[in-house]
Amino acid sequence: MHHTVVWGYAPLNAAQDKAVAAYSNVTGVGESIAIIDTGVDYNAPTMGGGFGRHHKVQGGYNFIDGNGDPMDDVGHGTAVASIAAGLPYSVRGRLYQGVAPGANIVALKVDNGSDVLNPARVTAAFQWVLDHQTKYNIVSVNISEGYMDFAVKTQGASFTTLLKECADRGIFIAASSGNDGLTNAVEYPGSDPSVISVGSTNVSNQISSFSNTGNALDMLAPGETVGIPYLDDSHAIYYTYSNGTSFSAPYVAGTAALIHEIDPSFTPSQILTTMQRAGTKIFDSDNGLTFSELNIYNSLKSAFSSSSAVRRSVLR
Repeated sequence: MHHTVVWGYAPLNAAQDKAVAAYSNVTGVGESIAIIDTGVDYNAPTMGGGFGRHHKVQGGYNFIDGNGDPMDDVGHGTAVASIAAGLPYSVRGRLYQGVAPGANIVALKVDNGSDVLNPARVTAAFQWVLDHQTKYNIVSVNISEGYMDFAVKTQGASFTTLLKECADRGIFIAASSGNDGLTNAVEYPGSDPSVISVGSTNVSNQISSFSNTGNALDMLAPGETVGIPYLDDSHAIYYTYSNGTSFSAPYVAGTAALIHEIDPSFTPSQILTTMQRAGTKIFDSDNGLTFSELNIYNSLKSAFSSSSAVRRSVLR
């Protein structure tokens, strides 16, 4: 019997199903997304199994133990990496796959599950991204971690110069906005001018009650009832649903990698503008602001059309 594939709620809300159907050849192949998080379980099925050259998780670093093994022993980083670039998986009969399933991952472990961002480790991680950008072709970074809240875009930390250097060198950075339910501030580094802050929407395409929003928020993406692989107490993979802006950001980081694949000349700000214009507009009655919710299909369609328009104008 042939069963109809039922996509998960989050991919449906982000129009990932339509994007996969229309642009099946745009997968992020040859590009890398850096995941600054709790590490990545590179043996997980969504991560292809294995670590190093010729594997999906091509490299990385453990900034907690100071070695080259970024194995995840929490699950958070593995979930984030799977949303951004994981191979297909199912959760309770519904299909999920990474937004850029052809992309590689570099895993930068800065957190052991303590949930307190360590600025020194994050500084070292972004320096690592810059040092290894060319080696791995790092085009996008996801950091679903944060600390301190800012109402507007603010250069607020020791590593703000590194964030700017990443953006100047064409690396798109997505960060979670935070889960404190604030309507006038988002967490740092999402509130940095060089970083794209991503808040959460629910199954009904409304802003999640827990999601931080405000003038420093750049985008919305699904962050409720998101199907993810996670790790149990014995470090075994299991599949579940979870909520949080942590899981919204990698939808945007993955889409950025696809847009970059369509046209590598796009800057991070052009990629953001493409996603914002292509997104579904959602009004936030708590602060009177309107935000764009990610629509992957429309974003890729827009990237193709603007890219070909640019090429035509150059050829004239």
